[in-house]
Amino acid sequence: MTTEKIYKTRTQNGIFSCGDIGVSKEEWYRILLDEDALKYIDVLLLFLREPNNESSCTFISKKYGGSRNYYNSKIYNFGRLVRNKLKRFRILDSSNEKESYWPVVMSLGRYVDNVFVYKLRDELVDSLRLYLKVKLINDFFEHNPFESKDEILKEKILAKASEYDRELDRLVCRYFGYESSDYETEKSLYEIEKSFAEECGERILQELGEGTREKVKSPQHAVRVVLECTKDIMSKELDGGSKQEERDTANKTTWHDDVVKILCKRKNIVLSGAPGTGKTYEIPELAVRLCEPLFDVDNAGRKKLIECYEKLKKEKRVVFTTFHQSMDYEDWVEGLKPVVNKGQVTYEVESGIFKRICKEAERHSEESVPQPYIIVIDEMNRGNVSKIFGELITLIESDKRKGCNGAESVVLSYSKELFSVPDNLYIVATMNTADRSLGFLDYAIRRRFAFIPMKPQKLEADGFDAELFEKVSKLFVSNFDEYKKCDKIYDLPLKPAETLSEEYRPEDVWIGHSYFLMKDEAGENLKKERLLYEIIPLLEEYVRDGVLTKDSTSTINELRKEAME
Repeated sequence: MTTEKIYKTRTQNGIFSCGDIGVSKEEWYRILLDEDALKYIDVLLLFLREPNNESSCTFISKKYGGSRNYYNSKIYNFGRLVRNKLKRFRILDSSNEKESYWPVVMSLGRYVDNVFVYKLRDELVDSLRLYLKVKLINDFFEHNPFESKDEILKEKILAKASEYDRELDRLVCRYFGYESSDYETEKSLYEIEKSFAEECGERILQELGEGTREKVKSPQHAVRVVLECTKDIMSKELDGGSKQEERDTANKTTWHDDVVKILCKRKNIVLSGAPGTGKTYEIPELAVRLCEPLFDVDNAGRKKLIECYEKLKKEKRVVFTTFHQSMDYEDWVEGLKPVVNKGQVTYEVESGIFKRICKEAERHSEESVPQPYIIVIDEMNRGNVSKIFGELITLIESDKRKGCNGAESVVLSYSKELFSVPDNLYIVATMNTADRSLGFLDYAIRRRFAFIPMKPQKLEADGFDAELFEKVSKLFVSNFDEYKKCDKIYDLPLKPAETLSEEYRPEDVWIGHSYFLMKDEAGENLKKERLLYEIIPLLEEYVRDGVLTKDSTSTINELRKEAME
């Protein structure tokens, strides 16, 4: 089967749409019944029940709980599921040929007061209403709330189902996603009951008891009996129902969420900590969470996370570099490079790493949703940061970026080009706090970065040696027993152990958790190698440098003996 390319475009009125994608109400309904689709229906129903079946993820998150990204990811992943199930079209952004999934689910999208509003496709709306009707009937007959009542109550329900009940009618309209104002209720209710009777009326009559069928005046009357008996079910679902716990869980922020929020606000962060605390390890997840917010990081696994991270690097949305002592302004911003042409040497201005990614980010900074770009600086304090950044140190401040109220620009030294830093560029750096042979960052540099401390912590990973971790940790921290029981380790002040020199803080030199992972990917035990060639040499270096006192030698000897057993 040939896969059709359908393009999402933007009209002069600012409406994003790709038009009809050729999915019928019946096809949508079959997809909704698929087991893979069940986890998305809850969010689709929230949009169904908004006025005109349209809303924003921001508004939905405020109204029902959960994060905006929780709802965005549900729409994105349901759209991808539908595309993969049907396998007959791909929706591409007309500006960059990138595949887009939300237009599979939504007929249009537009910005309203800087918030993106979606509208459900009409055929999907019809199929969701049919889904709710069948679900309501199944609940009705499964719990048998009518036939289980005595004859007097049955007569009352039958009589009430024949009358106009404004409260019930509004509830029904809300449940099926119709307008429920006084003006619209009667018209909407007629449409609901008519379609309900056409699609399910005969089944309801067949399922009712023989004595009851004789008293039911019409299929519409039978529908009213079902609605009267299931109003508690409808009310419960509209009030939040069983999915509220899932949305509340999705709204709980993780350490990664908090760091990304800081990064979005400050634009520049430094992950600082001792060796082995996971500074470089955490960068792929932070980058993916910022650049691909719809990627399901929590359930993807490390392998798929790295694949997404490598894709971002290939697209030049993430650039990784390491500072070193010979790096300078010419490598970072721009400089003169010799060029040999026909035996003649000339000098040309060549853009550095930072300038190149700034230009790349600037190309996408004017889009309706600017794409984030990240430059990662590993071992930031190994370089002369003031010399490397030069006059750009002012421009990287969050309020000095291009497009901000306090935006600044400078004329570059070599090209004489007017240059500014785009607002969609983010700097993520790492800093080894244990290495005092390196230059510390001056206050001017520090003021422009948010510093995120990285502390050693117990891991639940297979192969993590918790006993060894505790034994080594107590060389640095005296309150380790309190620390290991603490849920919020970043809020607990660390008390230095007697074996730690008073010149050092525990968090700056305490050996990190990655040193205590004693199995490789193949499951081979690495404990001997870790101890003899990594942990013990580092501890001995600490003793020679005066980080640890000579009293720690006894513990080091015990570790050596343990390695040789």
